[in-house]
Amino acid sequence: MKVPKKRGKNLSLYRCFEWIYMILYYTGCLCFQLRGESFQLTKANIIYTNFIQISLIFGFLGSVLLKYMDDESYNAMFNRLSPVFKFILAMECFVSAMTYIAVCIKMQTNRYKHLKLLREFKELDAQMQIDFNYIKWNYHKTMRKFTIFTLIGMTYYFTVSFIYLFKLSNCNCDYVVTFVFALCYASITLAPGCIFFLHLGKMDLLRIRYRLIKRLLKQQYVLAVDLKHQHKFEMRISRLIDYCKSYIQLILQVNDVFGIVSGFSLFHDFAMLTNMTFLMCQKATETKTTAKEYIFIFLFMLPRIYKVIIYAVYGYVTQRERRDCTHEVRMCERYLTCSKVTRSKLEAFLHWQMQNTYSFLVGKVTTCNLFLLYATANNIASSVLILIQLQFQQNSITNRMKNQPMLKDVEFI
Repeated sequence: MKVPKKRGKNLSLYRCFEWIYMILYYTGCLCFQLRGESFQLTKANIIYTNFIQISLIFGFLGSVLLKYMDDESYNAMFNRLSPVFKFILAMECFVSAMTYIAVCIKMQTNRYKHLKLLREFKELDAQMQIDFNYIKWNYHKTMRKFTIFTLIGMTYYFTVSFIYLFKLSNCNCDYVVTFVFALCYASITLAPGCIFFLHLGKMDLLRIRYRLIKRLLKQQYVLAVDLKHQHKFEMRISRLIDYCKSYIQLILQVNDVFGIVSGFSLFHDFAMLTNMTFLMCQKATETKTTAKEYIFIFLFMLPRIYKVIIYAVYGYVTQRERRDCTHEVRMCERYLTCSKVTRSKLEAFLHWQMQNTYSFLVGKVTTCNLFLLYATANNIASSVLILIQLQFQQNSITNRMKNQPMLKDVEFI
C-alpha cells in the first residue's frame, strides 16, 4: 500500500508567498492571481484590480470628506485635536494615498517583469535539482515561515488601524463611514507593507541558494583528490559556477521589480516615524498626557520600526552570503589543475564578477544593508529636531504677540 505524500512537501516555489500574493491581489496592488501552481493574468484580473484601486482610494478620501463636512463628526473628531496632530493626520492621509497609488501603478507596469522573474527563479531551481538530485528545496518551510509572518502582520495592521480610527472619531454616529474609513486606510497601508516583505522574501530565497552553492562546492572539493572522479568533479564545478552567476544576475531583476516600490514604502515609513516621534516629543511637554497615549503611539510605530530593521538586516545577510559564495568559487582555482575549459570558465566568471558588483537596492541608488538603518534613524532624528525647533519658534512668536499690544498701522503677515 502506498502512503500518500503530504501536500506541503510537494509545493512549488510560487506557493511560498501564497498569502502575500493573495493580499496584494485583493487589495489591488497586483493584477495577476495565484491559481494552483501557476499565476493567472487575464483582462478580468486587470479590470478587478483597477476596480479595487478606485474603490479603496475613493472610499478612503470620501470617508475623510464626509467626516469633515458633517458638523457633528467634525466637532467630535477634529475640534479637540491640536494643530500639530491635525498636521500629522493630514500628512498621513496624503502620504498613504500617494504611496498606495504609486505602488499600484509601478507594480502594474512591472507585471510582466515580475512574472518573468518568478518563472526564471523556478526554472533555475528545477534545473539545479536535476543536476544535484539529492538536494531538497523545502518550499513548505519557507511557506510556513512567511504565512505566519504575513497573517500576524495583517492582523496587527488591521487591529491597530481600526482601534486608532474608531478612537479618533470619538463619536457614536456615522459607524458606517468610520468603518469604511478604517477598512480603506488599513488596506492601502497594508499593501505597500506586503510588497516590502515580498521583496524581503526574494532576498531570503537568494540567500539560501548562495549558501547552498557554497556548501555544494565544499562537498565537491573532496572529489578533487580522486583521479577517477576528476571528470565528474570538473563537470559539477562548471555547473555550480553557472548557477552562481545566474542567481547573482537575478539581483538585477529583483531590483528592477521591487527596488523603486520598496523605496516608496520606505518613504512612507520614514514620514510616519518622523511624525510619530515628533508627536511623542510634543506629548512629553504636556502635563495631561497619559501612559496609554505613549503606548498607542509606540504600537502604531512598531511595525514600521520592525520593517526598517529587518529589511536592513536581511539585505546585509544576503549580501554577505553572496560574497562568501563567490569567495568559495574563487577557491576552485587551486583544484582545477588539469581542465583548461573549466579553468577558463572560472577566470571568465571572476572577471565578470569584478566588473558587476550587484547589490540589492532600495529605490535606484540606495544599497540595502545596515547603512540603511543608520541613514533612516539619522534622517528621522534630524527631521524631528528641525520640527521641534520650528515648534519652539512658533510658541515664542505666539507668546510675544500675546504679551505685547498690537501696534497701530502695522499689518502682521
